[in-house]
Parts: sequence; structure tokens; C-alpha cells
Amino acid sequence: MCKGAITINGDNVARNAGYYAIGHYSKFVKPGAIRVNTNQVNGMSSVAFKNPDNSTAFVLTNSTNEDRLVNIESDGIAFSATVPARSVASFVW
Repeated sequence: MCKGAITINGDNVARNAGYYAIGHYSKFVKPGAIRVNTNQVNGMSSVAFKNPDNSTAFVLTNSTNEDRLVNIESDGIAFSATVPARSVASFVW
């Protein structure tokens, strides 16, 4: 089901996954950034951007019901991180 960033039902406001994803993109992906990679594997999706200041912004969404360990390698940088279930995480280097 495709939902907007928020769902309003009477006085109830629910923040959907898109709400949090927009927050990550607007904070870490700078105006003028260029998308350099996208990927979707086993309930995990990611998008990488090269910002105008030459930093890399990487936004990862874990749509699964379990925490996931990810290994990230790019631009001579390598690190691991655990991304909690049903969450969005961002990394900048």
C-alpha cells in the first residue's frame, strides 16, 4: 500500500515511513546532490548521493521486522552498522 508521509483520521495523526524518510533526505542530501546508486535487497533499500561538497550521503531503509547488520564500502571507506527493524538510517562520509 502506498501511503503519504502522514495519515490524518479525525484528530489522529499518524506519521508513516515516508515522513521519516523525508526527514533523512532533507537533512543529509544537500541541494544539487547527484544520485549515484540505488539498491534493494531482502527488504532493505538504499540510495546514495554525492553532495556538492563531495561528501556521500547514504540513506538506508529496513522494511523488515528484524534488525539487520549491513556492511558498507565506498570511496575507500568501510564500516558496519546495525539498522533496527522498520527504520531509516543515514550515513554521511
